[in-house]
Amino acid sequence: MGGLALAFALQNIIENLIAGIMLQTRRPFRIGDQVVVGGYEGQIEDISLRSTLLRTYDGRRVFVPSADVLKNAIENNTAFDRRRTTLQIGVA
Repeated sequence: MGGLALAFALQNIIENLIAGIMLQTRRPFRIGDQVVVGGYEGQIEDISLRSTLLRTYDGRRVFVPSADVLKNAIENNTAFDRRRTTLQIGVA
């Protein structure tokens, strides 16, 4: 019974640890990249095994758990040198 309780207690920690290892090997972003992850947008400051540290554009520091980073879409705004922009111009 104690082993089952311990397994449930460690489930979240182990999930984040495995996700952190996958982030380190796949490298969908690097320190300094500007990304959108889990509803937060900003610049990557640190990538550890348990979480990713993100500095938002309004100066907040957000720790996003590694498992949440892998479960959600990652939008890397600085992955390429050039980006396409769409402008709407009205003609009177």
